[in-house]
Amino acid sequence: MDYYKKYGLSDADIMEIKMSISNDDLLEAEVYFLRIGELFDYLASIGITDFKEIFLNVPDILGYKSEEIRKSIEESKIPNLIELLKEDVSNFSLIGF
Repeated sequence: MDYYKKYGLSDADIMEIKMSISNDDLLEAEVYFLRIGELFDYLASIGITDFKEIFLNVPDILGYKSEEIRKSIEESKIPNLIELLKEDVSNFSLIGF
């Protein structure tokens, strides 16, 4: 999980994540760190940077490729979607995640 420090997660954040998410989600985060890193790079490019909250509140999103998330966001008809996602990552549910 140290890989995620490059996305601003501290040791304390990583420990909290490890203690809070399921073993399956933790294993996925460790095995697919490059794919998840691409997702985080995309999210950061549109201003969504609360990666700790993504791990804690919407870990299912980590199973998707960045292209899938990008397509859903770009094709969404929800006004101000990116702003909504910046405010609260649980708003990914608005686009089915």
